[in-house]
Amino acid sequence: DDMTIRNIMKSVYRVLQPSRPFIFFSQSSPEFILRRTLGKSMMCREGMWKDVSVVNLVDYNMLMYKFVKISDEERSELDNDKENDRKKNCCDI
Repeated sequence: DDMTIRNIMKSVYRVLQPSRPFIFFSQSSPEFILRRTLGKSMMCREGMWKDVSVVNLVDYNMLMYKFVKISDEERSELDNDKENDRKKNCCDI
């Protein structure tokens, strides 16, 4: 189920070193897999993954999914950008 898959992804994120990839293979389409791994909010946008890519391995009839964990420095920059945007939007009345 979707929650089990998202819990697995959160566990992978928790133990994966920053800037390191997590790779898995599936025959399921990106529309199916990405919605289940990232959820509707797409954790990539929330600063968990700096890169999510899908490679079609035609000879094997398989897709390779690669998630790269955001580094601490990139996460800090993203948090600062979000805070600056929030302050800007708050004052633009």
